[in-house]
Amino acid sequence: MRLLMLDIILVILLLLGFVTGLKRGLILQIVHLVSFAVAFIVAYIFSADLAPRLRLLIPFPNMQQQSVASFVLDPAFLEDAFYRMIAFAILFFVTRLVLRMVGSVLTALTDLPILRQLNRWGGGALGFVEVYVLVFILLYLGAVLPVNDVQTAIQQSAIATNIVENTPYLSSVIQDLWTEYGMV
Repeated sequence: MRLLMLDIILVILLLLGFVTGLKRGLILQIVHLVSFAVAFIVAYIFSADLAPRLRLLIPFPNMQQQSVASFVLDPAFLEDAFYRMIAFAILFFVTRLVLRMVGSVLTALTDLPILRQLNRWGGGALGFVEVYVLVFILLYLGAVLPVNDVQTAIQQSAIATNIVENTPYLSSVIQDLWTEYGMV
């Protein structure tokens, strides 16, 4: 098995998530993870409402080769899935930003001496999970984007393919989001 550049980048991102969680600690990391989950839910619920409005602002690019998404979706529904995933990404990142700003007020709780060690290691674990889910969403978005270089990188990366196809619960949720537009 070859380790490609995308695989190396993904491993580095996951390690950085763990280290960032160690520095933040459990309490602040819980705030970040809750904001992450709420942002995911908001994006999932409202992306269908935003997607039609994006058609007016963002043109659908033509693909020169078959995309990863075309293996999952009927090509006739690829354009709908493209706008739905763009809407999902916009709603996810805006909601997450707003909730993280609100959650940063709770940082004073991370200085409790009794919880310092548990706070630190628990934060590391949650930091890893947070970055993993973020990487998962970005890889799925990349699978829909009709950009040949992105498609090739995802198809050739063992880690990226494993994250997209084998992540418990999230793979099926995103698959359900896509299958609202039709399967091959």
